[in-house]
Amino acid sequence: MLIAAGLDRPLAEFTADRPTHWLARLFRPDIDDYRHAKPRRAIRNGIAYDLSLGDYIEWTIYFGIEHREKTALFSLAQTGQTVIDVGTNVGEVLMNFAQRVGPKGRAIGFEPNPETLARCRHNLALNSFANAEVHGVALGAEPGSVRIGRPQQANAGADRVVHSDEGIEVRVTTIDEMVGTLGLERVDLIKIDVEGYDLNVLRGSAETIERFRPTMFVELCDSNLREQGDSASGLVEWLEQRGYQVSDGLTRESVRSSDDLGGCFRDILARPA
Repeated sequence: MLIAAGLDRPLAEFTADRPTHWLARLFRPDIDDYRHAKPRRAIRNGIAYDLSLGDYIEWTIYFGIEHREKTALFSLAQTGQTVIDVGTNVGEVLMNFAQRVGPKGRAIGFEPNPETLARCRHNLALNSFANAEVHGVALGAEPGSVRIGRPQQANAGADRVVHSDEGIEVRVTTIDEMVGTLGLERVDLIKIDVEGYDLNVLRGSAETIERFRPTMFVELCDSNLREQGDSASGLVEWLEQRGYQVSDGLTRESVRSSDDLGGCFRDILARPA
């Protein structure tokens, strides 16, 4: 197909900072076609990556498949801010944050899976973001440990906390603890995407939220939250109780805990009222 045929062209043609043509989106190859392919170099928005095309997240970055949610998220980071990226994966959000906050700002990521963490650190090393860092711990409601499993082998972005002997054991800390450890004097923006463990991350950031009143961009997936004993309405209510107004991350339409949020899957934006 169109993109598959184009893979024989020089890499330079794929590193141009331009959106993928709509026909390329339509005829993009299947991830299974690249399950055993070697990582490939790409530059997106001026940021370099080595990407494994057998993984869904890295595949979308390589082929320049844009998501409006990403654009909305990246635009929240402003010059000089301190931003926190919970669920960093291979570093796309973290490095775009670092690019936007500039040398006077700070971008701090958290990725607990050692394999994915190594890929993120490799991508960071390809660039020159002195203001970006990633920590190999999970974030939750309290310090301890959890097990991380991968229900979709071709998607590290689906890694999640599991309540069984499957997966790998990782250390857990809290945002509140890390703010103290890192000596942060400001937190302006927090992005959370941890496949249903999101409310636990928020619970462990209560002091930070009360102190700094950051803007928050959070995945709201009712089915994933219910796997962890929570719910979409419960997460929104938790934010409301702390004086936040919640809206859809893309449309900016209001989202309330009293809405029918059963089965919802969206990103939400939370700002201090």
